[in-house]
Amino acid sequence: DISLAKRVKAAKYVAKTEVRLCGHKKTLLLNLFHAPQLRKGKIEAAYRVCCTHDDYITQDMQSATTKWLTGKLYSITWEYDDCGNEDFIIFSDDKSVKLVHNFFHKEGNPLRVIQEFQESIAHKRLMCRYRKLMHQIDEKMALVPALPRGFRHWVDEYALYDSRYLIYEYSRRKEMKGYCTHCHHEVNVTEPHHNQKGFCPHCGSHVIFKAAGKFHKQLDRERVTILQRAGNVFVFRCFTAYKRYDSIRKPDMAIYENMRSFAGLDFKITDTYKWDIFRPSIQIMRWKDDSQAGVWYEGKVYWKNLQDVLKGSRCQYSSLWTMLEMNPEMKIDVLAFLQEYKPCYEYLIKMGFYQLVADDYHGGMLDEKAKNIAELFGLPKSWIPELKKMNPNMDELELFQAAYKAGKRTTADEVKKIERVIG
Repeated sequence: DISLAKRVKAAKYVAKTEVRLCGHKKTLLLNLFHAPQLRKGKIEAAYRVCCTHDDYITQDMQSATTKWLTGKLYSITWEYDDCGNEDFIIFSDDKSVKLVHNFFHKEGNPLRVIQEFQESIAHKRLMCRYRKLMHQIDEKMALVPALPRGFRHWVDEYALYDSRYLIYEYSRRKEMKGYCTHCHHEVNVTEPHHNQKGFCPHCGSHVIFKAAGKFHKQLDRERVTILQRAGNVFVFRCFTAYKRYDSIRKPDMAIYENMRSFAGLDFKITDTYKWDIFRPSIQIMRWKDDSQAGVWYEGKVYWKNLQDVLKGSRCQYSSLWTMLEMNPEMKIDVLAFLQEYKPCYEYLIKMGFYQLVADDYHGGMLDEKAKNIAELFGLPKSWIPELKKMNPNMDELELFQAAYKAGKRTTADEVKKIERVIG
């Protein structure tokens, strides 16, 4: 063996095999000797690979204490520098090769025979772990409540609030014939313009006017989040809703659930899951653990169950449901709202200051320790009615505050003019 190692310069390991009974199991022992050490006359084995017919494990003989390795032969011994080296591992004699063939009842390259055996066992181990993981995930998914009755109708009415069109037949006449995709009625409209926003004369719903000749296969998409409760656990379920207008009279609507996230009473996410291909080795669509999944940063939020779901949490009086119901076009990051909630949001929402709440929960400047609304805004109480006229955002509030600091009383109309003229 020492002579073989010296003659085959490319060899990294010299392999010798034997078959023994280990723990009442017939076991193939593959002893690997480090070729550079053999060339120096040192004959201690570096590794011993133990293979039964249903398992394998490797003993690291270089370790001072007993050390077992569960990796495959090549993952333990092979390095990048060995790429293309056919004599990476050489067998010391024909007997060692024949023992491998007889043990596995398979002919061919003995290293390839051992590798295929280890890969099959590793695959079985992996499938066993995956089955256990899938069972754990299925148990978690069993906690998720059913969707509320009427959820699909809510998605059509509110989540896809902007997917309402009035399709008109263009003519040179002042009044043109049209069709409302929301109320499904034939109507007459006066001087419509393509892509102009307006209202349906029959149902009064807001619509976008579309010339029939320019309306081709419209596809609208919206992200939707619903918050549900499973005991002391909150479940954030994220959907994507689609509405396709291949036919204006019978549009197709589809809703797909993408992600599920679980959180405690503090609204900190603990587990996240995604509907996707489970693993490259298991090509099936199902729920999988995914640390990159989460909750939509911005989207439409189902508000009909929020008051009941948030009971007992620090957001139970938030009035978030009121703000969403009063503003069907509003998109919010519901997780950020709940995590950054300030008690003053309840009063702001009840007073109609929705824009300030929407601007503040992403790290805004409103002081949650303020004792009253005037102190919160940094303005005299007599200025509050003027603010309510315009439902200001944070920038507009700062304009009011700047005017107050300059000693000038301003109005909502004046602030709007500043925005329009100056920007």
